[in-house]
Amino acid sequence: MPSPTPLLKVSALQKSYSVPVLSDFSFELNSGEVHALVGSNGAGKSTFARILSGLTHSDAGSIEFLERTYTPRTKRDAEHAGIVMVLQELNVIGTLTVAENIFLGHLPRRAGFVRFGQLRKMAKEALARVGLDELDSNDPRASAWSGSTAAH
Repeated sequence: MPSPTPLLKVSALQKSYSVPVLSDFSFELNSGEVHALVGSNGAGKSTFARILSGLTHSDAGSIEFLERTYTPRTKRDAEHAGIVMVLQELNVIGTLTVAENIFLGHLPRRAGFVRFGQLRKMAKEALARVGLDELDSNDPRASAWSGSTAAH
């Protein structure tokens, strides 16, 4: 049986600032797989994630995504390709609802106005997918979000 074509293929990726932070980094990810990048501080995990999500440019090496050369110039390029970095720090804007915080930057709009009904529906579905369907996505208190996620 032939091996599957990688969904993501990273070859000899390199990045240096004043010192090398990624040196000859290679990685493959097949559809349906889950991987964890583990290493000590300074090992290059965040740098790789930043390169993949268009926030930093590599010095050398190549990335293929869906069998095509992948070189996002910006975060928006990466997002359009379907790659988004989820940060480990929970940063919420306390004056916005849970739904607005989840989809900040991707609010459903029509004629320049936010479609709040659609936003609440999208948030309810997203929260249910991760087992947080008891949260009220229309709650304007950041504590409703951060308190609940801290408990889970």
